[in-house]
Amino acid sequence: MNNHNIREKGTGEERAMSENIKLKHYYEPETFEKNYYDFLMKVEKNEADYKDSEGSYIDPDSVSDVNKSNFYNHLTCFLNHQEEKYKKSYLFLPPSKAPMTTSEKIDDDMYDKLDEKKIVVTQSRKVLFRLTSDQFGFSATETKYNDNRYPLTNLLRLYQNSEPEERDKVKKRITQYVKNTRTIGGSFLWPVPPKGKRDCNYNQQRGVRNYLEDRVDLTLLEIKHALEGRYDNGEYASDMLYNQYRSEKTHIKTWLEHFGTFPEYVEYFMLEPFIAEDGWPINIVNGEPLNDNYIENYREHRLQDLSAEKLCDMLKRLECMILNRSKKMENVIK
Repeated sequence: MNNHNIREKGTGEERAMSENIKLKHYYEPETFEKNYYDFLMKVEKNEADYKDSEGSYIDPDSVSDVNKSNFYNHLTCFLNHQEEKYKKSYLFLPPSKAPMTTSEKIDDDMYDKLDEKKIVVTQSRKVLFRLTSDQFGFSATETKYNDNRYPLTNLLRLYQNSEPEERDKVKKRITQYVKNTRTIGGSFLWPVPPKGKRDCNYNQQRGVRNYLEDRVDLTLLEIKHALEGRYDNGEYASDMLYNQYRSEKTHIKTWLEHFGTFPEYVEYFMLEPFIAEDGWPINIVNGEPLNDNYIENYREHRLQDLSAEKLCDMLKRLECMILNRSKKMENVIK
């Protein structure tokens, strides 16, 4: 690809939107932007060894790094506020290793129910399950940059034959994108078993190996199917969520039904930036609602096939959505 100017934003409205949003909490280390850009330089020169570099990238919801970030403390604060606002019955306990977690703020008989690295969901002082978080801003760990199925990796590849100035813009743009999408509004929460291997199979299956490709819009579409009773009626059995939702072992049905209808789920989690006026999730590729025609064929629309221009537009659209949600959630947290 030659002399193709990278699109800094999809529209003037989106540009103003992202530039005017001032957030308080970024969860990457202060050295992130320099270190991540330097890593992308190595990728471009084929000098990267694809091993995580300390200080280069720390995913805020990474289990191994929970003690290095206030992410889970802030997320727990948000959840408990929403439970009280919507008069629901869950109490969320933060991970014991999260930096702001202290016994002074938790009843003594509840403190022993804390988990080292997960949020604990309790009801009537009994543990129901744990929660794990997953960023839906597309994978950005260093190890993914040797696989062109990932959008950020693919974008670098598409610009590899461009002029040096254009390639530099791309690396800076990706770095800024990762920083902005790793804020509080860029995550789903999934239930995991209270004991044993505590992974969410659905979350693991949502990656680039299948049609969901970690897309927030298609994931919200499947949640919509579930909360509208479509799975109970045997509809959309080919959805990735279908079998997970119907299995008692996953706790996903209990978790999602706690929020009632799909509109209530959206309102509780402040996901309005991702939802069109007609109630359908917004297609992150073109900004349009996911209509019936698209739904019938949405498994055929692969992000891996997008042009550089459409990839840039999609990433900017998603970044603006996440920043708007982050701002709304931060107003609750503070």
